[in-house]
Amino acid sequence: MLIPRSEYSTDTVKLTCLFQPVQLSVALMKREETFLASPEWMSIPWEQHEKTRLDRLFDIISHIPPILARTEMALSQPVTQVRQHRVQELLANCLHIEHQLDEWYNTASMVNNVPSLWEEQDMEMQIPFLSRFTFIDDISSIMFIYYWMALLRFHRCIESLRVSLYHLSYQNMYGQGIPPPNLALDEYKYQQGRELAGKICRSLDFALRGTLQPDLLVAPWTVAREYYREMSDTTGDGMLEVFWCDSFREKLVEKGQYLSQLVQGKKWTEVDGP
Repeated sequence: MLIPRSEYSTDTVKLTCLFQPVQLSVALMKREETFLASPEWMSIPWEQHEKTRLDRLFDIISHIPPILARTEMALSQPVTQVRQHRVQELLANCLHIEHQLDEWYNTASMVNNVPSLWEEQDMEMQIPFLSRFTFIDDISSIMFIYYWMALLRFHRCIESLRVSLYHLSYQNMYGQGIPPPNLALDEYKYQQGRELAGKICRSLDFALRGTLQPDLLVAPWTVAREYYREMSDTTGDGMLEVFWCDSFREKLVEKGQYLSQLVQGKKWTEVDGP
C-alpha cells in the first residue's frame, strides 16, 4: 500500500495513522513486511507534518516483522557454516534495531523532566497483578503498550538467534558458548518475557479507560495472553495470568459495545456532495 506523493494531505496522513497500529500488529503477528517500513512512507507524508513520539516508535517497529520471518527461515535450515553466518548477520541487525528502541525509550520516558509513566499499587487490581502503570496521558499508554508488545516478540527472536549462534557455533571452537566480541549479549535480558507481558497487562486498564479505539488493545492483549498460555502449557505456570487476560477480554467487549451504542444513538445528518 503506497500512496502517491500527490495524494498526501493532512487528512490522508491522519486517516492512515489511525490504521498504523493495526497494520503493525498484523505484520508482527504474521511476520510480514509492511508498507510502513518503506522509505516513501517514512519520509513523504511527514514533509509537512512533524512526527510524534508514537510515529518514531512505529518507524522502528516496522522493521521488526521481516526480521522475524528471516529468522524463522534461517533457523529452519540445517546447521552449516553458511547458515550460522546468516544467523550472525541477523543478530547484528537485531542489535542495531534494539539500540534504536533503547534510544527511543530513553527519550520518550521523560517529557519536560516529567516521567511519562510510573507504577502504583492498586488494591483493586486482580491477582496476579497487584500494581498498575499510570501514564502522563492516554496516547502514552498506547505508545508504551506497543513498545512492550514489540519487545516481547523481538526479544524472543534475539534469544533464539543467540542460542543458535553461541551454542552451536562457538562452543565447538572454544569449548563454551563464547560470542564474538561485537555480539556480546546480556543473556538474562532476553529471558524477561514474563516481565514484558506483565507490563502490558498492568497498563491495559489505564489505556482502556482513556481510548475511543479499544480495538487498538486487542493485539497487545493477544500477544501477552499467548505468552502466558504457552508458559502454562510448557511449565505449568502462568494460569493466573491467563485467567486475568480472559477477565480483561470482557472489559474490552463491554467498552466496544458501549461505544457502538453511543455512535448508533447519535443523530446523523446527510450532507450533499459538492
